[in-house]
Amino acid sequence: MAPESDPAHPDFDAQFAALQRVFVAGLPARMLEISQAKDLDSLQAALHRLAGVAGSFGFAEMGHLASAAQVLSQASNDREDAIVRLLICMQDSLAALKQQTLQTRE
Repeated sequence: MAPESDPAHPDFDAQFAALQRVFVAGLPARMLEISQAKDLDSLQAALHRLAGVAGSFGFAEMGHLASAAQVLSQASNDREDAIVRLLICMQDSLAALKQQTLQTRE
């Protein structure tokens, strides 16, 4: 969940939105890192980092999916499905932010 606005810091919303954009701009690299992980340790490390930071930037679903994928990555039969769901969520987040950016510019 994203932090609430703080009237004592009027620039907070703009600063937080800028940080969200930086996070989302880095999603393609994170997606590549996850999809091309060479071993289980690398995969779990990438998922753990994403699970930790996604919720902080207002992407709770992505954080939960990354956490679930990290747990499920131990079981090879569930790993692919969990990773696919996470990557779809990341793509959806990217698309939504791009659409939001286009609407803001109009």
